[in-house]
Amino acid sequence: MPPEIAEARASHVTTPPMPSRRFRRLTLAVVLMAAAFRLPRLELRPMHGDEAIHAYKCNELWTTGRYVYDPHDYHGPTLNYFTLPVMRLSGARDWRDAGAATFRIVPAIFGIAAVAIIALLADGLGRPAALGAMLLAAISPALAFYSRYYIQEMLLAFFTLAAIACGWRYVRAPGIGWALLCGVCVGLMHATKETCVIALGVMMAAGTGAWVWRSWGRTAACVRGNSPGRHSVERSDEGTTRERQDALHPRQDSSLAARARNDVRGAWSPLMHCCAALLTAIAVSVSFYSSFFTNPCGPLDSLRAYGLYLHRAGGAGLHDHPWDYYLRMLLYTHSAPGPAWSEALIVVLAVLGLSAVAAGKPLHLAGATSAPASTTGGRGYGQSGAVAQPGAAVPHALGEAAADPRLLHFLAVYAVLMTAVYSAIPYKTPWSMVQFLVPLTLLAGLGAVALLRWLKRPILQAPAGALLIAAAAQLGVQSYRTSLDARFVNDYRNPYVYAHPHRGLERLAAYLEKLAAVHPDGRRMLVRVITPDCWPLPWYLRRLEAVGYWEGVADDDRLIAGPTPVVITTLDLHRAVESRLRGDYHVSYYGLRPDVPLLVYVERGLYNAFVRTQSGPVGGPPAPSRPASAPPAQPP
Repeated sequence: MPPEIAEARASHVTTPPMPSRRFRRLTLAVVLMAAAFRLPRLELRPMHGDEAIHAYKCNELWTTGRYVYDPHDYHGPTLNYFTLPVMRLSGARDWRDAGAATFRIVPAIFGIAAVAIIALLADGLGRPAALGAMLLAAISPALAFYSRYYIQEMLLAFFTLAAIACGWRYVRAPGIGWALLCGVCVGLMHATKETCVIALGVMMAAGTGAWVWRSWGRTAACVRGNSPGRHSVERSDEGTTRERQDALHPRQDSSLAARARNDVRGAWSPLMHCCAALLTAIAVSVSFYSSFFTNPCGPLDSLRAYGLYLHRAGGAGLHDHPWDYYLRMLLYTHSAPGPAWSEALIVVLAVLGLSAVAAGKPLHLAGATSAPASTTGGRGYGQSGAVAQPGAAVPHALGEAAADPRLLHFLAVYAVLMTAVYSAIPYKTPWSMVQFLVPLTLLAGLGAVALLRWLKRPILQAPAGALLIAAAAQLGVQSYRTSLDARFVNDYRNPYVYAHPHRGLERLAAYLEKLAAVHPDGRRMLVRVITPDCWPLPWYLRRLEAVGYWEGVADDDRLIAGPTPVVITTLDLHRAVESRLRGDYHVSYYGLRPDVPLLVYVERGLYNAFVRTQSGPVGGPPAPSRPASAPPAQPP
């Protein structure tokens, strides 16, 4: 075989090399580090209102076997369905038997998986950059904190990253398997949260932008005269030329008709794979939203929900924040006496990574040597400006590694657009930034490698590496403080705490349990909760069997027919409630959220019976006892 054809055939192979043993070991170490920040003490933080709502919906599914999608603030059903195996393993009959950890372990597992799946991008990022990205994702305070929240964000982040990873695997080795897996991930994205359309739209824009970027680079290089053989060479994305492809099969493709058939066949397979992936995505989404074909209106409701979200995203709401809200939170937060928070390391390294991709600088660490690579009109990521062949080996301490400009261009555009879109939307909640923080960690991994590569000399690389290690350790300390330090897990000095309940709710639940223990009806003691915003009270009162919830006091006085053993309300409604209570009540105060106190009215006889069973301080901060007088009320 002529050596030219042998070289062409070897360079045409796109199967990535197997990861080295050292790379696998380091990946495992990083994944274990991610687990160390996400799995311990999941019940440490009080239950957030959003978490309690999702736990309630999951309890409905667990106890009735039926889930009906509600487009008003409940999001997609995947979180609830993926919790069912955990509920089964826990042996819980319903949510009364389950603790917060039973629910929170689900997003925690997906948060760990989001770190691990970056390894599938290692042959596009380069293995050192992939390890850096995994490490930063593992120790990011925001990613660790929201991995411990029973909300959809980490599931959506994982499915989005998995869709990108499967798409990249398909680019590297086209096949129906990767196409179908990508479709499954896209379907799960849509079945997780409606905001997936942002990521999907940005993916398409990033793919188009990356293609334009590379096309422009090839054109510019041809104009500069940097492409040898430019009169007859047209390089494909796989790093081969039409001339080289002709050399591989000189006899089979000797006629124009055969060449045309091959071109049609080559274009037809990806089209069929894309159609199969699209149908798979639709099937997965419809299956979940229809509650596996028991609720035919679910898929249509999932589309109607976008009208609500468009209105919400337009602004004029409680959660509206300026465009730089997320960036200020990531760069530096010190709102009260105590520690400061900053993920500036990730942001700065992401900017360096973006600069490296834009400049087309080599992204191999010093000492790596590229395998022979075909030159191209585009900017290079091998040595001497040459673009390494996809699948070509780059010897390195971590095994063969090479950064592929196709993936780098895509990720650069994707990360920038995701950050811009989420910053532009007026409606902002801190956990939403997870969706662009994950791609920023990928760019940050590139930035760390680029920084060491640009410094070149070991005398400069050593202090830079030490600074990176120190900054990463500081991120780890913040992650511990944010997620595992009881002083800060729901403290408002923690920038990731948002509209979070007080620990007083745990004391309130214990107080009511003790009241029920001395009441003749036990846990069937009647409790009336009167407030338009009760969550997460249903979580903390879930073990009491006769709790009713009302948004306000009825004008006809029939709401509170006395005597009622326990009435809970908020400060803005307490006068209306007191005017309708009959009898003498003891009043205690508890905190629902900052600036939202709860007033707990306990019938005097019940309270006295409770006091006789206690040897220490009881209840919450007491208010003066008062008789609550009202006109006689009719029974409800």
